[in-house]
Amino acid sequence: LAASDALWRRVERRFGARPEAQSARSYGAGLPLTDAERSAFEQFLQWDEAARFGGDGAFQPPAPEQLKGVCQVIKRRHRTGQQNRSGWIPR
Repeated sequence: LAASDALWRRVERRFGARPEAQSARSYGAGLPLTDAERSAFEQFLQWDEAARFGGDGAFQPPAPEQLKGVCQVIKRRHRTGQQNRSGWIPR
């Protein structure tokens, strides 16, 4: 869950915090993501949900290369000066 929490912090820094009452899936659906980013985010959500809510044996951790790939795709395009959900990303 530590890796998942770290990626959630990164996503929320880029797009703004998810409201407490909003589900992760609903939050993700509203993000301005490319198709590749949406696919990576969906994979991340599957891992995150299985780890948090799946119970014993439901979570099969991804290989380190898979996790690294998903993280790189999700964080790749967001650079200083681009818009986030609530305005411009500060420099």
